[in-house]
Formats: sequence, C-alpha cells, structure tokens
Amino acid sequence: MFNQNGFDERETVSLLGGYNIGQFHSEFIRERLYNFSGTGKPDGSISEEYLVELRKICKRDEELNSSPTPSRSASPSGITQDRETAIQSGQRFDSHYYQNFLDNNGTMVSEDGGTTEAVVRAYASDRSAFRRDFARSMIKMSSLLGKPGSRGPIRVNCSRLFSSATI
Repeated sequence: MFNQNGFDERETVSLLGGYNIGQFHSEFIRERLYNFSGTGKPDGSISEEYLVELRKICKRDEELNSSPTPSRSASPSGITQDRETAIQSGQRFDSHYYQNFLDNNGTMVSEDGGTTEAVVRAYASDRSAFRRDFARSMIKMSSLLGKPGSRGPIRVNCSRLFSSATI
C-alpha cells in the first residue's frame, strides 16, 4: 500500500512505528499465532515467551465462537473494546516498537525478507531519527489522503470519531 503511494522503504518503516502506541485487534495477527502461512504452526520469528503472552489475549477462532461474551474495557481514547481482541502496544511514542521487533517480540509481520533490517536497527538505537522520519512521513501521507469539499470529511482531531451529523 505505501509504495503504491510513493513511499520509499524508510518512510514505510517509519510509519509502521505508529503501532508503538495504543491498541490493535487480534484479528490482524491471529494467523501468525496459530496458522502462519497455512502451516498450522505459529510464526517462528515470535519469541516463545511473547507467543504465550499474545495467545492469552488472542484466542483461536474456534475458542472465540465457543466462549462467553468477552469482557469489555475502555481504551485510553475512551473507545470501548473487547479486552480479548485488543493488544496494548505501548504508552509512550518512542522507538521501542523497533527494539521489540529485533527481540522477536514484534506484533506486525515483516514481509520484506529482511531488507529493512538496517532501518529497523537505526530506529531502535536512535529515537530522534525515528521521530523525525515519522513526522516527515505523516506529513507526506496527509497530502495524499485528504478528500476536500464534498468528497468526504477530514478529521480535525484524529482520535475522535465522526458524528453522524458530520458525515
């Protein structure tokens, strides 16, 4: 998706660092935990300790269908989500996402065949480089995604959902 919109490798890796804070849902990584690439096994790049931790949060599809209603929790943004389907990725916006990735504790899968390792290592060791590149990449992305006028609303505050009156 990113390279189709003119983002180079470094910009793409910096944008993925946006996952270093907040939550994301288990549906995005469940396959890696239970049936990576159709093997019936977990992704071997996830450390055993982290795999156990993630599997406590992200149940198999069969377990989800047979379990009682999930417990609910409010995220820091005030959006209520199922605790079983939301993974906390951090509370600080820094470069820990990249260090976790190097320690085999990354949650998002890399499809680059290792070609971005130098960038990941650079961001893991230099928080200011990550923040600088992330900011530049976000500015670039903002110029691509706007829908001015009647083609759709633009969020003024990205953490707030649109009300039905706005859309």
